[in-house]
Amino acid sequence: MVSEFHIDSAPGKGCRVRVRKWLTLPPAAHAASERPAVAMVTHTRTHQAQDAAGQSLQFEIAEINRPCYPEYVSGDSTVVRPLQDGILLACIDASGHGKRAHALSVLLADHLRATTHHDLASLLHQLHQRAVGTIGAAIAVAYLDLARNTLSLAEIGNIRIRCIGATPWVGICRDGVLGERFSTPDVQHFSLQADDVVLLFSDGIREAISHEIRPRLHLGTARQISEAVLRVGGKTTDDASCIVVKCKT
Repeated sequence: MVSEFHIDSAPGKGCRVRVRKWLTLPPAAHAASERPAVAMVTHTRTHQAQDAAGQSLQFEIAEINRPCYPEYVSGDSTVVRPLQDGILLACIDASGHGKRAHALSVLLADHLRATTHHDLASLLHQLHQRAVGTIGAAIAVAYLDLARNTLSLAEIGNIRIRCIGATPWVGICRDGVLGERFSTPDVQHFSLQADDVVLLFSDGIREAISHEIRPRLHLGTARQISEAVLRVGGKTTDDASCIVVKCKT
């Protein structure tokens, strides 16, 4: 609810809390919004499988990640990991922001980038064990099956996923914190069709973003959509990250 919030505390030395709320744009806010994202990568992959209507689909995937001002590293991480028959996707949001959050999100992301399987429940269990004793994180892992045109999803915490298209759907978030409170993973499965756009994003992006960018979705590439999501919906007080999957014929 505030623009800046800092706590400096040490045993026997007292505690200092500094809270600041800007009534207008804070200094250098425009410059911060123009700061390049720490990760902006676009992947395109084509296959010949068909959807329910008999159409061959192409999947275009983009990921984007931006730290909150005034940080220079993000506590969010995104993963796009090609596997033999599909693509593993993940959005990680370590608690808080800054260097500690960045270190944890990178640790978890590196584990996913090294995996060779897509058993989502097993991956969440492994990541939970790696996060025990840390500041904790929210995470969503998904598997895009290129042979069946389906997306499987499992998540813990407040990572959002939704599909905008002819048959829209929203993934269900499970309560918990990776490394602290771990619920039994619930793997959800969704079918994908031509012209669907899937958004997977951290809580640094406002939930209403899909309604605001919907009129322009069919005009842009996955990368352009990810940039629009960050520009229109990114919160200035939190790290923000997003993965966009655009289904095309």
